[in-house]
Amino acid sequence: MHNRSLAKLVSLATLFLSYSVSLSQPPSDKPSAQTIPAPLSPTPESIAEPPSESTTADSTSPNSLSYDPKPGQIYSYEFEIAIHGADETTFYKGTTQYTVVEVNDQYIRLTYHGGLTESIKVHESRKSGAIPFGPRDLSRAHPTSVFERMDMLGKTQTTNQITLNRKGYVLVLDGSSRLPFLLGNVSLIPFETLPADDANDWSSNSGVSIAKSGEPSRLPFFPSWPLGTSNHESVQAASEVTRYQREKSNDSLTVIRKTYEMTMPDTGDRESFHMTGQGTWNFSNPQRFPHSSEMKYTLVIKDRNTTTTYPIELKFSLLTPERIAQLEVERKNAAERSAKMAAEHKAQVEKRKAEAEKPLTEQEKKDTLTALASDDHFKVHSTLILLMQRQPKEPDPDIALAARKLLNRDRGIGMLAERLLLQHDPKFRVNHEYSRSTPVPSTGLKVDSSTKLYIGQIIQVREHGRWVAAEIAELMDSGDVAIIYRGWGSNRRGTFRRADIQLAPPEVDQRLPAARDTLAVAPDATAPEQAPQVSSVTIVTTIKSRSWSDVSGTFRVEALYLGIQGDQVLLRRKDGKEVSVPLARLSADDQHYVATLIEEAQRLGNPFEPTSKP
Repeated sequence: MHNRSLAKLVSLATLFLSYSVSLSQPPSDKPSAQTIPAPLSPTPESIAEPPSESTTADSTSPNSLSYDPKPGQIYSYEFEIAIHGADETTFYKGTTQYTVVEVNDQYIRLTYHGGLTESIKVHESRKSGAIPFGPRDLSRAHPTSVFERMDMLGKTQTTNQITLNRKGYVLVLDGSSRLPFLLGNVSLIPFETLPADDANDWSSNSGVSIAKSGEPSRLPFFPSWPLGTSNHESVQAASEVTRYQREKSNDSLTVIRKTYEMTMPDTGDRESFHMTGQGTWNFSNPQRFPHSSEMKYTLVIKDRNTTTTYPIELKFSLLTPERIAQLEVERKNAAERSAKMAAEHKAQVEKRKAEAEKPLTEQEKKDTLTALASDDHFKVHSTLILLMQRQPKEPDPDIALAARKLLNRDRGIGMLAERLLLQHDPKFRVNHEYSRSTPVPSTGLKVDSSTKLYIGQIIQVREHGRWVAAEIAELMDSGDVAIIYRGWGSNRRGTFRRADIQLAPPEVDQRLPAARDTLAVAPDATAPEQAPQVSSVTIVTTIKSRSWSDVSGTFRVEALYLGIQGDQVLLRRKDGKEVSVPLARLSADDQHYVATLIEEAQRLGNPFEPTSKP
């Protein structure tokens, strides 16, 4: 836009030239067209050459324009930028601040701090789901678009160090404050090039290189620029002209009309860019620093038969002490509102928590138990949902018993009842943990060579530094233990040393060892006492038919319990067919039921065994 934009990447219009064809074509097609910004390091290629001393105007001239801030002075600006796309408008708003670090006859050194906040307003046509006609919004066309680079520090609070001369030529920029959509460094936007004399009209002419392929960057179109060392495949030339005209001046402001145009030859086989802009840039005469600006730009991108237009609006203004105070009041009010909302939210959370932890009243409990025993599916379902929203500090055994009766009712009710039991039945919760493949807490119940183990016993094994539930599948002659991981069916097995095994907590329901399963210790341990013998087949004929389910709750069957043989539970289905199911495959509730029957059978003993020798 002006003759020092080659070094500082400040002019909005110029920065908008950096656009990639990859937004509309795959990278493997023709290489993308991109504007190359000038490097920001103070090299001969990246520094716009300032006017010679012989052409520098006397700063004491009434009409002379030059930057002359006071050391230690702080300048704050308020920004508002709008980029109008086909489907949405993107805004960047916020405040920036400059602190004058050093001033001498040759240069001015500033520290910038600030950042703008991005917001997007979707157009009504897009909200309603209407299919847009014409080209896609190029700013959103590709995830790696130069409009959305990841290193856009202008959207965050960041700091830059800027060095420029008295006429506004940027000599050094340390740091970055880039914005998306190739808006450039927000830290440099306020500064324009001033005339070297008292002229009322002046202009800046410069070349722009549009590079093909590679990362988007902008280079000055200098003959001495080492293009031969570039990774870009090809370069197109463009030209830009920025014109300035003093409109009026008084003790407060010098108002300058600014117009801009960038043109690029249309080659027909790739994109071409044309950008125009006009507006005003105001210079503060008392402070000798930029005051404000209002610019409107139009960027037109042509690609074969497609034309995309981006209207762009940019405003910034120097904040007065009154405006700074107003913004501070707004900031404090916003902070107070945020703190109040956070306190209200915390109070609501604590109130809901206290309500959830309250135990049921006597009447509530009576009504709840009646509803759970009802044949009304909806009433049972809604009652279970309400109970799950409560988080009582102490479990209720009556609620747990009612929920246990619902486990086999149907899959939906059974799942809700299971979740409720996890709250109200600690024993059920532990058994649930040991039926899954997730880690379990260490019990500290160590297993050594003298610990009695048996096939089918539920234990925990140490794997990758954590404890997981397992079931003993084989007691090996070496003393090691072959296991089946719980929660994996029979698909995952392993072998562990006893040092990596611990007993499950006593709350876990264990099946009793079958007659053929000897309580085993390691080979070098003292022989254990003879395990209690149970009948290889325990028959209970007085049990009524009931609903049985597998450990996952997926399969259910109505069947009569016949007994247990080894690790197999014998059942007779309603159709009269008898089936044997591994005890470990049954749900925790069913395993507990079988264990209770076996204990009762052992307590009663076999009435047909002689009580004395003949």
